[in-house]
Amino acid sequence: ERKVSLLRQALAPLADQVGEGLSEIEEASQQLKALKITGRESVEPRPGAHTAQIDQFLRERADDWRRRYPEVELVLELGCEEAEAPIEAGWLDIPLEKLVSNAVKAMAGAGRLTIRSTRHGNRLEVQVQDTGRGIPLEAMPHLFKRPVPKPTPKEGSGLGLAFCREAMRAMRGEILVESQKGRGSAFILEFETP
Repeated sequence: ERKVSLLRQALAPLADQVGEGLSEIEEASQQLKALKITGRESVEPRPGAHTAQIDQFLRERADDWRRRYPEVELVLELGCEEAEAPIEAGWLDIPLEKLVSNAVKAMAGAGRLTIRSTRHGNRLEVQVQDTGRGIPLEAMPHLFKRPVPKPTPKEGSGLGLAFCREAMRAMRGEILVESQKGRGSAFILEFETP
């Protein structure tokens, strides 16, 4: 964080996009520190060591998202009552936060954001679906790689989805995407249940 602060001071005369990129790096660093990934206690999550009730977790997070994004219509469609996934809630928060933030950006701060949970046999899915601009076909092959090409520097560093993918892999889960340009996107987080 100290190095980011020094960079911010040195680059202050430059355009706002540098500050926004540095803010994303700081946010990722804080998430990692909060989970003690970068510290001595833990390098990776311990899948199966903890469980999270998916619907309860989503309800709690939805309250915060509604406060932070009042212009967005947030809809919860929860179908995993009492279902638990063998994950640490703090790790689940990493991809969810990034996906919700990306969805709000894709909708230019207003639109409909649907958070859905479903169960299919021993698989749980959490879907983040927006009514934004969708993902251009040419960007799809780069989505979970670093960095994702961005039309403008204001749209971020392009590292967020790669970060999501790595968090999901660490939890032994998967992340998938469905999108149509001009019709929005749906990102799906998949977990196996015990």
